[in-house]
Formats: sequence, structure tokens, C-alpha cells
Amino acid sequence: MVEDRKKWLNEYFHLLLNSRPSPRNKQEIKSKKMRRLRDLKYLYRYIDVEKTRKYVINPLRDGKALEIRPSHPSKFNDPFDTRLPLEYFKHPKMRLQYARELQEIICKYSNSKPEYCNECWTEFEKSLDIVDISEWKSEIASIFLKYLPYTSLTDEHKDRVIKKINNYEKDAQNGLDNELGISCFSETPKSILMWSHYAEKHTGICLAYDTSIFLKDTRRYDIIDWLNPVRYMNDISDILSELKRKADGEYFSKEEDEILQYKSLLTKYDAWSYEMEWRLVFWFPPSLWDPTPEGDDNRYDLPLPVTCIYLGVNIADDLKTEIYEVARHWKIDVKEMKMADNKFELIVGD
Repeated sequence: MVEDRKKWLNEYFHLLLNSRPSPRNKQEIKSKKMRRLRDLKYLYRYIDVEKTRKYVINPLRDGKALEIRPSHPSKFNDPFDTRLPLEYFKHPKMRLQYARELQEIICKYSNSKPEYCNECWTEFEKSLDIVDISEWKSEIASIFLKYLPYTSLTDEHKDRVIKKINNYEKDAQNGLDNELGISCFSETPKSILMWSHYAEKHTGICLAYDTSIFLKDTRRYDIIDWLNPVRYMNDISDILSELKRKADGEYFSKEEDEILQYKSLLTKYDAWSYEMEWRLVFWFPPSLWDPTPEGDDNRYDLPLPVTCIYLGVNIADDLKTEIYEVARHWKIDVKEMKMADNKFELIVGD
């Protein structure tokens, strides 16, 4: 099964990441994805105890349909997930762009001393000769504070400026991520590690979704276009080479930009391959994250019906009782995970 999946992934991403996709290729990609989803029959989401009560039990008790709630990338447990390589932000053109942004701030607030606008740029430009990124950030922070036209800056304000500039790469990445929301699924409900990581040491649940719901076209959207598998790799050289070309100012067509986006959002380190992940990627304005991108209450939700609820082997009795009650009312199947007697394996109980 693992080898068959690897073969399918290689074939799928060979099509998806084709540099010159034709309408025929796009239809072939979609058809291949749809066939795979039909063969799988179900996709699964692991959920901890708190989210089980908040997003499953409470809505069902209130007579509401269950919804998929996208997560902001800042909440992912893999710090590399969806993040552009730090090497990209060290590129001379990216550093030049950031220095320009700092100059613009000084120019904006230096009406009483317009000469600061040009003088600071002379020093910013010279700083670009510094190779070490930490030394460069320290230098541009000094330049910025030197020309910022405020004489009453406290040490606390200066420290905040220095910290902000030292976080240059992180802030730049967060700016790229702020319109992203991602919901993650797996091809299996029997992963011991996923029950441990995402379902709170097997005390939570796993939700099953009939894949046919992803294959339906609606007037509002075609959800199949949002859903893709994740590829697992040991290096990111293909992403780095394209980012370097982009930073160098090379023209990227709409298709090439889309391919780079796919690579960034659908690539994870090979050690995560046991997850057999698929992800729904949402794009929406930052204003829908409230009060911050890490907020959890005001974002776009996608109604998706649940076919079955799997209970972890360590689930508490009271939580189990609550789930059976609401599931019975909504005619949702409930199954309990069991530990195999003679090997490291989870078994789906009757």
C-alpha cells in the first residue's frame, strides 16, 4: 500500500508541477485526483478533547451542521510547514526591498529634515555589503534609529525596534501567510502517531468524511480544486532554485507562480510521510482572522458532514457517553479503536 501510494504521488505531482500545463493536463490532474479519492472512500481528521467538545459535541447539541475550521500556519506543529526557506529572505534583492521599506518609514516622518531621506539610504545601501545576516540586521537597526526623527524614544521603544528588525524573516513570512487557512486530513484512521500527536494521546476522536463530498461541484465553488495531497521530500532544492530566480527578478508566468505556490504549500519533510496527508487550502482576507491570525473565532468555515466518529483507546467514559448521545440523534456511526493483542497496531472495533 505504501509503495502504491508513493507511485501515485509521484505521478500526480509530475502532472501538477508541469511547467507548461495545458487544459488537457489540468483535466487529467483533476481526473486522477478524483479517481484516487473515490478509491480511498474516506478521509480522516484527528481531534483533541477540547476541539471535540467545541466543534463536534456542542454544535450537534445545538442542532448545527459540523464545519471544517481552517488553521493558520502559525499553529502547525512543524515550523517548516508552508514556510519559505530562510535562504530566500537572505537574498540580496529581498534585503534591498526591506531596506527600502525602512527608508520609506524614515522619509514619511522626516518632514522637518528631508535630507534624512537620502542620507539614510546611502548608509542602508552600504550595509548591503555585509554578508552575515545577523550583522546586517544589527547595522540597519542602528541606521534606522539614527535617522528616525524622534528625540524622545525610550530604551523600551528602541528595544522594540531592534527586536522587530531582528525578526525580519519571520515577519516577512507571516505577511505571506496571513491570507492562508489550511485544513488537514489523513488517508488512515489507524495511525498510532497521529492519535498520539493530534488526538491528545488517544483521548480524542477521529472524524471520517466520505470523499464523495469533495467531488461535488456547487454553484459557489468546486472544492476539489482546493484539495490536494502532500508530497514528502528530504530536500527543498527545487523550491530554492525557483525562489532564487524569482528574487533575481526573472519573469514568472501565472502558471509558474501557481506551481511555486503548490510546491510551498504541499511539501513537507519526509519524516512526516506516515501522516498520508491531504489538505484543503483556503485563501481569504486577513480581516477574517480575529483578533489575530492566531485567533480562533471569526474565520471562514466550510460545512462538511461527518460519516463516522472513531473513539480513541484512552477516551474518557463521560466524553464517550456524550459522543454516543449526539451521534445517535444525528445518525452518525461511532466506532471504538482497539489495541491489537499481538502487534503494534490499532484495530477499528465494531
